[in-house]
Amino acid sequence: MNKRKDIQAFIISLEQKYNVNQILYKGISLWPLIRIRLFFFLVFKLENHSTANGKTESWAIRIWHLLESIGLTLRLLLSPKRITTLYAGSHLHRVMYRGVSFNRFFDVLMDEAGNENDCLLVEYHNPGKKLNYYKHFRVLQLFKLYPLFFHLARLRTEEKMEANVLVFIKSMKTEIESAFPIEFNDSKFLAGLQQELKTIFVYRDIFNVFLKKWRVKETVGLCYYNTPIFGLTIAAAELGIPSVDYQHGPQNLSYRDWSNVPEEGYTLIPAHFYCWNEIDALAINEWAHRTRRHQAFFHGNSWVRFWQTGKAEISSGVDWQKNIILYTLQPVEGCFEPYLLETIKATAGNFSWWIRLHPRQFHEKDKILRELSEAGVASFTNIENASELPLPEILMHTKLHITKFSGSVLEATEFNIPSIIIDQKGKDHFGPFIDERFYRVVLDKNKDSMLNAIRDLVKN
Repeated sequence: MNKRKDIQAFIISLEQKYNVNQILYKGISLWPLIRIRLFFFLVFKLENHSTANGKTESWAIRIWHLLESIGLTLRLLLSPKRITTLYAGSHLHRVMYRGVSFNRFFDVLMDEAGNENDCLLVEYHNPGKKLNYYKHFRVLQLFKLYPLFFHLARLRTEEKMEANVLVFIKSMKTEIESAFPIEFNDSKFLAGLQQELKTIFVYRDIFNVFLKKWRVKETVGLCYYNTPIFGLTIAAAELGIPSVDYQHGPQNLSYRDWSNVPEEGYTLIPAHFYCWNEIDALAINEWAHRTRRHQAFFHGNSWVRFWQTGKAEISSGVDWQKNIILYTLQPVEGCFEPYLLETIKATAGNFSWWIRLHPRQFHEKDKILRELSEAGVASFTNIENASELPLPEILMHTKLHITKFSGSVLEATEFNIPSIIIDQKGKDHFGPFIDERFYRVVLDKNKDSMLNAIRDLVKN
């Protein structure tokens, strides 16, 4: 069973069967939000993805954050500033580079723009620790503004969800439970939807104030289906400011195969998409061309370009082995199935295996190390350098890349590094890119198949 293809087909059938574009909240079509959240709900439910648990703050910390929010808001409102391009991202997009925390997408773009006073990067996630930001003067921790605007929003009368939303969510329950062997709690899904909408509109309020205050001409966000970026996209649309989503990996259903998009497009979806390659831009434009609002452009991967053009200064000081196999993980169960552990053992004399954690797996690092140790392969692997060093620098010293379905396949290709794809989802994702010179697909979970693929690609 190809779960993601089944999920995709199911969601497309919903948007063709129901009048999804009439599901409104404050005049905004909710279908993009529902579609995307339903996709990830089904993926996580059917594929057993791992997730990190959030922390609850004490009242004292909440009060401190509110006071901090008031102070920062006042300082920003009273300080003169004009921003041409506002970038919005997360600390999860950062890497350690030359001893500082570097946003691998937007710091490159801002440096290329060349005007330090004309752009600003706002980050919407709390990293939970102090970061030594690269060019800290152009970074604003957006999440610090949230407490004040959250309390201001509570003073307004809350709008009730329209009846057709409730009816549709009930219909979804019937459709989902008929199509998949899972239970769908429609009340819980609806409550989560309502809570997220409250948060989206708090961020809409924040951006409404500061987009106007700073006279912003363009917004560039990553990625658009994060809750704060939904708020940014709505605010930009309301103010007539172009909004851009910057590609960060392989495209999922959030970007592809919209089969019932209205001519005016969706306020919750950015106007423009900057894509790493022409194939992804074409996939978006297959549906976007039917609208007056949305369009995709081939822009390239700024982080890869930064290294390929020699602008990056390599300073890691790592003693690189000659034969590195890079295995990029995904936050799913079965990262180290028996055949893969056997492959590591069988190649230990010839290769060093670098295991790169997915950002959502950092909290599982000790567990993964124990798993490798218990299998007797820990001494043949390197997790620390593989997870902490910039990916392009690693790829410059890599012989072969292996993954289930990581977007690192696209970046490896940019460096002419061959990849072995070991999951059906990866085959589906990267089908348009697969070239026998650079790719092998091994799905039979067999050590000998893996060894043959490794030997073949390395030899060539």
